[in-house]
Amino acid sequence: MSWGDLLRALAEEAEREAGTLRSGAEQEAARALEESRRAAEARRQQALAEARARHEAVARRALAEERRERERVLLGAAREVLEDVRAEALARTIAAAPARLPALAEALAAEAGEREAEWTVDPAGEEALHAALVRLGRAAPIRTAAAPRGGPEVLVEGRVVLDATAAARLERAWPDLEPRLCALLFEESDGDL
Repeated sequence: MSWGDLLRALAEEAEREAGTLRSGAEQEAARALEESRRAAEARRQQALAEARARHEAVARRALAEERRERERVLLGAAREVLEDVRAEALARTIAAAPARLPALAEALAAEAGEREAEWTVDPAGEEALHAALVRLGRAAPIRTAAAPRGGPEVLVEGRVVLDATAAARLERAWPDLEPRLCALLFEESDGDL
């Protein structure tokens, strides 16, 4: 074999090895590129998932805040309705007081017992209270209130006040009345509250 043939054979061998190396390098480059694409896609999917999770969290917070605000407004409106009902009940109780005066006087007289008592009654109720006390066999000083209060008040032995005014009776009854009123007034809108 001559030097020329040997050089050609070596050149061919080098060319084959270079081709093998190029082919391996191309495959390695393709594999690295594919890995990079997969990694980039995984990062993109993770970023999308994180963005979606942040968006959903913001939406949940906004929805919860909107629900709280709605409940606050509804509760405020319900409170206003209850206050209106309470004011109307007070006005009606005061208006009905003259008819209830004998029964109220009897109950307060029984509670006061034989102790010394001073009565305060609504304007124009002095005669009716005096008549009720006479029927009960009681004698007591009677004062007239400056304005209608819907029932009498009794000062017993200068200290204990037995209060049967409309405001006092309503105040005592309100804790029991309020839940029942809520049930009656707002039962249809329970889903809204």
